[in-house]
Amino acid sequence: NNNKRANSFGTVHGMVFLGASIGPLTQGLMLGDGIGYSTIFLLLTGITFSIIIYYIFLPETLSKLKRKPFKAYQNPFLPLFYLTKTTFLGKWGLLQICVCFGLLVGGTLGDVPIFILYSKRTFGWGNDYIGIYFACANFTRAIGSTFIVPQILKFLKYQND
Repeated sequence: NNNKRANSFGTVHGMVFLGASIGPLTQGLMLGDGIGYSTIFLLLTGITFSIIIYYIFLPETLSKLKRKPFKAYQNPFLPLFYLTKTTFLGKWGLLQICVCFGLLVGGTLGDVPIFILYSKRTFGWGNDYIGIYFACANFTRAIGSTFIVPQILKFLKYQND
């Protein structure tokens, strides 16, 4: 179902940006109060180990009958074939979407250190203000991905039917 797929797509991206908004806020507040970097790295180490343990003991949800066997001889580049499929953008449409997404994400991630240096030098912002700024920016992305992107995807799908 395309409506369910669009809603799922928006929810997943919304949760990613929600996490990205909580992280800088808590980190900025922790560094602003003088807790220090070592506490943050210890906290992240604990979170990483808890995730690893969670996945070790997480039960498999598919029954053995529905699982597909892993074939070691499968071509690892086979998923790249799907980039040549025809979409609403025409032939190679998925490749166009991937390139645009890569440029968007790469540009966004590349601007982060520049913004941090600029805001510290120009405005005298500390880690707490920078954390609050990134929290607000990523929360806005979370709202957009959760509620606006599914509507855009539905609109584009209906335009091409």
